[in-house]
Amino acid sequence: MRTLFGKTLPKEVSPSATAPTTVAIRPGDLLLQRLQTAGCKEPVFEARIAKVEDHGADLVIPLRLEADPHTPVALRIGASHRDEIASLAGGLCRIVAPIERMHFFDGSGRRIECDTGSVLPLPAIGLSA
Repeated sequence: MRTLFGKTLPKEVSPSATAPTTVAIRPGDLLLQRLQTAGCKEPVFEARIAKVEDHGADLVIPLRLEADPHTPVALRIGASHRDEIASLAGGLCRIVAPIERMHFFDGSGRRIECDTGSVLPLPAIGLSA
């Protein structure tokens, strides 16, 4: 069974290789969740908002994961959430990494295909009050 920052990945997405695996997810595929995550089937990580970069239509938010503050992580969210994000600046938030959006790579950089067909959608995802 593979883990990602201490969170166990379901068997369906765990690459069978025993070599180190790189897990990638696009900033726009990460989700910010401020609700309780009990029963959530997706990996949920606590992170601190380092700063908010306003790119016009989008906000790019560099994060520091509580489990590993040295791993670079960024979240991209629509600028319509500007005021809500500003109130979180510097604070702790939860980041959801949808399993079907993760990409796995072996030690040589080749993509590993995984069966994510049985993963259920995450309830109540996205930015919420």
